Amino acid sequence: GIMETWESKEEVDKFMAALDDFQPTIPDDLTDYYLRKTGFQTTDTRVIRAVSLAAQKFIADVANESLQYCKMRQQNPANRDRARKDKKLVLCTEDLAAALKSHGISMCKPEYYADKSGVPAVPAAAAAAPADKTLGKRKAEAEPEK
Repeated sequence: GIMETWESKEEVDKFMAALDDFQPTIPDDLTDYYLRKTGFQTTDTRVIRAVSLAAQKFIADVANESLQYCKMRQQNPANRDRARKDKKLVLCTEDLAAALKSHGISMCKPEYYADKSGVPAVPAAAAAAPADKTLGKRKAEAEPEK
């Protein structure tokens, strides 16, 4: 349990007391909202802040690992010439996906998506196709050959 990682009960008490004054990056209201959404309810702000702190640590770890994957990708000989020109690190979805995978979370592109207007879902492959080719195919299908 938790006591195995702490030297003594006094350390746990000090940690919990420090949470009273600690303001995590993730607001208490946001953490409380998601805790309630999962069925967990508490009035102890120290518990909410402990969860916020754990989430903050997780996000920081994933961001740091994503940065490392980004640096490795840019050191790849195929990308080296482009990286020398840019000199900027650009986080890509593949970097984030690799970092999340090391934490047991798989991230994949959705097969379908809906646009903002609420139009029915469109297959991602069709949406990714260049507009002129997609429209050309649809136009050709709509008009019979003469």
